[in-house]
Amino acid sequence: KRLYMGGNKLLRSDDQGSTWREISWDLTRGVPKEMQKLMGQSWSIDQLARKSSMAQIVTIAESQLDENILFVGSGDGLIHFTTNGGINWAKSSVPGLPEYARVHHIVASNFDKLVAYAACHNYMGGDYKPYIYKTTDGGKSWFSITNNLPELGSTFSIAEDHLDNNLLFIGTLYGVYFSNDGGKEWIPLKSGIPPACVMDLDIQRRENDLVVST
Repeated sequence: KRLYMGGNKLLRSDDQGSTWREISWDLTRGVPKEMQKLMGQSWSIDQLARKSSMAQIVTIAESQLDENILFVGSGDGLIHFTTNGGINWAKSSVPGLPEYARVHHIVASNFDKLVAYAACHNYMGGDYKPYIYKTTDGGKSWFSITNNLPELGSTFSIAEDHLDNNLLFIGTLYGVYFSNDGGKEWIPLKSGIPPACVMDLDIQRRENDLVVST
């Protein structure tokens, strides 16, 4: 079983974690210059890595339809993709995403190997806008499907239904929203869910349930 692990480079294991090998170069922007001198002293890269996860890979998505297609998002606003299992990587174009925003969660579509979704936020930068993106060309370019989401409500997670490719769910700073038309219109999911910060969500396929973590 394949496993993936990220630091600033992507690691892959083909033996359930017994051994690991690098399959990418640095897929982040690196530590920002303005962070390299804090609290009156200079910090090493290792020290900064322990203090901040900005220059780290924070989300990895492998296509269930093609194991060679991977999408990787960093804590400092980059998305990279590969179509050959990590031999070559390319940086995606993500218009409108702030430079050091966090690409918090990427999911690959269950229906089309060229489709994926990304939930991003710039919460740590004092920007509480939602940033939801979709690619239909395997990661080369992404476009916003934020549409009618509230202007204040950072977006942390996204899920695509396993039976209906138009049914999407997102976790935001103020609860869960869903769309049944592929992200053209978002509707708040209430039914007892409080307007709490939803950091993660997933589809439990066997029971057809939505699992939400606040």
